[in-house]
Amino acid sequence: MIFKKALLLLTFLTVALPLFSQGKYALSYSDYMNNQWTTIDTLHIKSRSAISKMLSGGGDFKLLTGDKRIDDLLKNQAEIVAYKDTLYVNCRSLRCEKMRFGNWYARGFRFDNDKICFIAMTIGRSANEKSGAYGAYFGGIGGAIISATGQIEYGSCYILTSQSNEVERISSEYMENLLSDSLKLKKEYKALNSKKKESPSVILDYFKKLQLLNKPSI
Repeated sequence: MIFKKALLLLTFLTVALPLFSQGKYALSYSDYMNNQWTTIDTLHIKSRSAISKMLSGGGDFKLLTGDKRIDDLLKNQAEIVAYKDTLYVNCRSLRCEKMRFGNWYARGFRFDNDKICFIAMTIGRSANEKSGAYGAYFGGIGGAIISATGQIEYGSCYILTSQSNEVERISSEYMENLLSDSLKLKKEYKALNSKKKESPSVILDYFKKLQLLNKPSI
């Protein structure tokens, strides 16, 4: 049952179709928290190719409107975009362990009311660990490509909590601390294979069990 739920979640998060609809953007994290949005009449959410991400890094999605002025604003100034029940976080200025993610957007969710959880490529010290683990299966070049794609099974979850550009990667230690009030879930989590513990699909499944994922406030 857990596997089926995780598979459904994985399918939902990794299928990226062109979307044309109304969206909203916030220029800062404080604007987001204060519910200060600017409406975008037409929003096109375009999934970036694995090759593009491998060559230039950055988030999984380009957000376009067809209006060059607004497109430039979304690329360089907006920090959070909301579309239906999903948030998109601009990776342009974000850092983890002092390393940059690159341009474009990563998919995210309102987490525990005052935070945003988003999924992006693994960077920092953990990148070498992950690329090494997957490289053993796919070869050195294959492991590097997988690390760069930002796909849900091979990327990481990060927490954005303030206007600071530095974000925190969700580690197994973070999860065990989060699960401290539920001994059953913590025991279940600790029994997982070490590679699965930091998989975004597994982490999001536990967030759902803890009822910590919320719809964006728009």
